[in-house]
Amino acid sequence: LERVFCGIVNISITTADNQEMIAHNFFEKGAVLHLGTIADVTVDTLSDSLIQLTRDRETRKRLQTVSAGLVDGKGADRIVRAITGSGLV
Repeated sequence: LERVFCGIVNISITTADNQEMIAHNFFEKGAVLHLGTIADVTVDTLSDSLIQLTRDRETRKRLQTVSAGLVDGKGADRIVRAITGSGLV
């Protein structure tokens, strides 16, 4: 989430089942290039993806713009307000 908030271009590889839904959702929205699970990704897959991103400025720009627009960085504040019922944060 921090990298998406900062608009950093991301290639994601999930290493646990609980990461899959978030990674897939960010991929569907166009915020990350998701390669799948660690079991599915090979050195060639990762290498090809890095080369593709290095050569494709438009894709990098799109990933950066979309990701920066998805996360506002205020999730912790919303959680505190929900728990405490206050607007003190």
